Amino acid sequence: MALCKPEDDPLWPFPLPPPPPITPPMAGVPRKAVLSHRASYGAGAVVDGESPLGPLVPFCPYCMRLGLILAEARVPFETYMIDSTNKASWFLEAFPAGTTPAIQGTPGGTSTGEWVGEFETILKNASDQNPQVAAVARVRNTALTVERVQALGGAMSYGLWLTLVAESTCESASGFIAFTRGGAGLEEVSGESGASLRDRAIEGALSALREAESAVSSCAGPFLAGDAPDLVDVYLSSMLHFSRICLEIGLHKLPRGACGLADLGCPSLQRYLEAWVKRESWGYSYKSTSLDENSAASARVAADMIATSAPDVCGEDVMYPVMCRARRRDSAYQKAIRAVLMPTMPTDMGDVASLTSKEAPTSESDATSSKKESVSLSSDTRTESNDKASSKSLATAPVVGIPVPLDAASRNSGEQASVSGAVSAKKVLKRRKSMKSKSKTNAAICI
Repeated sequence: MALCKPEDDPLWPFPLPPPPPITPPMAGVPRKAVLSHRASYGAGAVVDGESPLGPLVPFCPYCMRLGLILAEARVPFETYMIDSTNKASWFLEAFPAGTTPAIQGTPGGTSTGEWVGEFETILKNASDQNPQVAAVARVRNTALTVERVQALGGAMSYGLWLTLVAESTCESASGFIAFTRGGAGLEEVSGESGASLRDRAIEGALSALREAESAVSSCAGPFLAGDAPDLVDVYLSSMLHFSRICLEIGLHKLPRGACGLADLGCPSLQRYLEAWVKRESWGYSYKSTSLDENSAASARVAADMIATSAPDVCGEDVMYPVMCRARRRDSAYQKAIRAVLMPTMPTDMGDVASLTSKEAPTSESDATSSKKESVSLSSDTRTESNDKASSKSLATAPVVGIPVPLDAASRNSGEQASVSGAVSAKKVLKRRKSMKSKSKTNAAICI
C-alpha cells in the first residue's frame, strides 16, 4: 500500500488503513481485535505538544493477556489494532459492543464468524475448544492466585495514578479520584485530605511491589510456575509491565521521582519482565522485542486521562515533560519518527548520540534503553494505519545522523521528566514558545 499525500489524509505520512476483513478467518487462526493507541497524536494535546504523530501500537492489558495465552499455546492469530480514540466503523458495524479484546473465529470465538467479546468469555471458549490453551490457562504456581495478583496490580497502577490526582480540587477530578482509589483497593476515609490520600496510595503501591518481589524472588524458575508461565504469570506480567513504565517515566509522585524496579529494591521483578520479553509469545502479542519498545503509547493513555481529569495539579507543565521522556525512551516511536522526518529535518541541530551522551541515566533500565532500538511491526498485523509495506520501510530506514529538536536536548539529568517538580514549567514553555518564532523548517519537535 502506497503512502498517501498530505492533502489526502490527516494521518500522513502513515498509510491509509487497510480494508476491513470481508472473508471468514482461516480455521484455527482467529482474528483478534486489540485496543491500540499512539505515543503521540500530533494534534497539540497537552500531553503531545508538538511531538510528531506516532504509529498505532497495542496497549490494552486485557488484550495482551489473551494474546500471551494464545501464543504460549502455539495458536496463531491475526491482530487488528483498534484505535482507542477513533474505533473503526467496520469494527463497530461488525461488533456493536465495540469492546476489546474481541475475537472472530476459533479458538476463542464461534465457527459461524461472529465477533465475540470479553476476556473471560473468550478464554473459556478457547480453553473448551483447544486443549493447549486449556493447559496454559491453568494455575500451577502456589505463590500467588489470580485474584491476589489483580489486587496487587491495582495497588500498583491505580495507586501510582492516584498519587498524582489525590490533591486536585477540580470538580472533574472527583470521579477519577474515586475510580483510582477503588482500583487501588483503598477505603474512602471521611474528611481525609488529598495529601493523606496521596501518602496512602504511595504506601499501597510500594507494599504491592514488595509483595510481588517476595513471591517472584522465591520461585524456582524465571516464572512463578517455574520454567514456563501459567495463568497467574500472564496476569502479573501485564500489570507489572504497565506499572514499570509509569515508574520509569515519572508518572507518579513517589518521593524518588522517576525510578526503576531495581531502584525500589525489586530487582527480581525487573529480571522477571526481562525473562518474559525473551519469549516468542511476548513479541507476537506486544509487537515488541524490548520492554521500552512501544511503551509510550501505554503511558499516553494514562497521562491523557490524568491531565484531563486534574488539570490543576497535572497540567501541561507536569504531563508534557513526562510524555516527552516516555517518547524518548520508546525505541519504536523513535525509529518510526526518524524514518519519517530525516529527509526534511535540518542538519544543524545535533544528533541522538550527542544528546544521550550528555544525559545521566536515572535507573538501570535507563542505562540500557538507548541501546535497544529494534522495531517489531510484525507482518501478521493489520492496523488502522500500518501494513506490511510501511512496516518494512520503517524498520529498514537509516537512522544515523538524525537531528534532535533543541527542546528535547534541555531534558537532561537535572531536568528529568518526573512529576516531583524536577522540570520547570516556565523553562519548558519558554523554550517551546521561542522555538515557534523560528522558521517552520526549524520548528521544535519533541520526540
